[in-house]
Amino acid sequence: MRVLILCGVLFCALPCVHAAERGGQEWLKQSDSLRNAGQDAAALDFLNSAEQQFRRSGEDCWVARCAERRARVHLDWQNPVHASEALASALMSAAACSELSEEVPGWRFALAKAKLDLGARDEARWILAELAAVGTDDNADLRLRHLAVESLDRLAQMSLQEGDYAEGSLDYDRLAEVRFSIGAPVQALDAWGWSAVCSALEGKEEVDDWQRIQVHPAWTNMPVKERSEKGVAWGGLLLQAGALNAFDALALWPWALKLEGAPGSVNPLSESKWALLRARRHQRHSAAQALAASHQAELAARIISERASRETVLSEALRLRASILASTGAHGPAYFALREADSLAVAQGRAERARNGLFESEPWLSAIGDARTRLETTHMERWRWASIALGALSLIILGAGAVAFIRLNRVRQRLRQLQQHWLPGRQHQVQELALSGARLAEAASGQSLPTEFRQSLDDFGRLATLCSQEMRHERIDLKSLCLSLAEGRQIGASLEWSLHEERPFYGDEVQLRDFLSSLIDGMGRGSCRMNVHSKPSGLEFKFDEFTERSWWREAMSLFAQDGEARHWSLVRLRCDRMGGSLNLDCDAAGARHLEVGLPVYSA
Repeated sequence: MRVLILCGVLFCALPCVHAAERGGQEWLKQSDSLRNAGQDAAALDFLNSAEQQFRRSGEDCWVARCAERRARVHLDWQNPVHASEALASALMSAAACSELSEEVPGWRFALAKAKLDLGARDEARWILAELAAVGTDDNADLRLRHLAVESLDRLAQMSLQEGDYAEGSLDYDRLAEVRFSIGAPVQALDAWGWSAVCSALEGKEEVDDWQRIQVHPAWTNMPVKERSEKGVAWGGLLLQAGALNAFDALALWPWALKLEGAPGSVNPLSESKWALLRARRHQRHSAAQALAASHQAELAARIISERASRETVLSEALRLRASILASTGAHGPAYFALREADSLAVAQGRAERARNGLFESEPWLSAIGDARTRLETTHMERWRWASIALGALSLIILGAGAVAFIRLNRVRQRLRQLQQHWLPGRQHQVQELALSGARLAEAASGQSLPTEFRQSLDDFGRLATLCSQEMRHERIDLKSLCLSLAEGRQIGASLEWSLHEERPFYGDEVQLRDFLSSLIDGMGRGSCRMNVHSKPSGLEFKFDEFTERSWWREAMSLFAQDGEARHWSLVRLRCDRMGGSLNLDCDAAGARHLEVGLPVYSA
């Protein structure tokens, strides 16, 4: 009789069990459908309701599954606080459910990663160490061994980041042992390499640590490209930590010597990175070796096929090369290298903004994500009003910019009208006078005249010829102009120059070159520096750092207009013809700097 009653009870309860099973699966399926449709907030609300219902009915297994599903949503939204809470709840409920024993280790690993994101490294380390111990047991299956690999990898990285190199070396050795046991010798050799790096950082450079890698068949059979990638990663950390002896020993490996060959023979990316490491290694001790290595890094970087990697590595190589050149006094080539690196950085920034969209990197997106997961509508309302205020401010700034642009355009139109109506008549008068002067100089060229008078007549003829020519309006190569001015200096004198070109300059190159040559000749036979700046308002020159400063007394005739210094009078005449201005700053010691400005209507 008792047996019949028991069978009847089991027969009645069996449909209920199946019903609960089907109900739980339907809950999870519905939540997954909501997530696939992009309704994460609705999915969280749905899972919370399911979890509460299963908790009231005592279904611990389904409580754990629902809590784990909630943790996935929070992990995707990068909310480690809520993710760790959901995973802890899932593990607590799973303790009373034997059928989830295989799922628990994976959940514990996810909890460890969430703890790491929160900064709770001690708790994460305790969980990872327990998972590593379970996975390294002789009775552990393949799934637990893979989980042990992940745990040991995280533990080793944590020890390396925290500066515990002895513990990191042990963790990497254990990691290599497990990887060998699951049939991953290449990854195991990588762990051995990082173990040797940790030993070197600790100050215990054991030859056997590197020797076991070099003689292993998996290393010798590995392609040079893969060996170089691993070696470059090891060498970068060694150099950064100051383990120079270990770095120099690593540079003698066959893969390192092949990377120093012709660019593109192995892998341009690895070749460029390794050359950068060698350049930094020799930067303080041998500028020639560092410069050669940086040049090789630049050549290898230019042939990298992938654009993002090419621009990143090339920019780094150019900046390092500029630093080395500047330390040797080669400021001109250093400037051009820095300018190219800055251009690459600007291009990378624009490309990144284009890929991510206008608001992708805004900090309030994370706040919106948290608000959606926590269903905090008040925060969303607050951000909506902030966006409206930001939009209104943007409109005000845009309106002010439009007004400023309109005013500037009006000024440019007035200057253009001046150039078209007033200047042509003035130019015609100057040309007629200059033609007469040129003919007079040509007629007197055949006469026997004193030397001083002959020189003055030649200067007058050259100036008259320039003034008789119509002012041209064409783009001027300012870099070529500066180079020719520097090369035209007398022996013993030098002209250091720099160029900042915001906008191309248009004018008469012959007139400008004659004016600047006469101006620089009047500054004596010493050295000086010239800064050139092409702006929307015109062209500006600034001369300073004079080694000879006594010429300022003669140059004062520019402002006194007494005509005693004939050379500077002709300089002023040339400047006035182009509508320019001169500003001389001096003190009791002599000239400090001279500023020259050419107006916008000549640009």
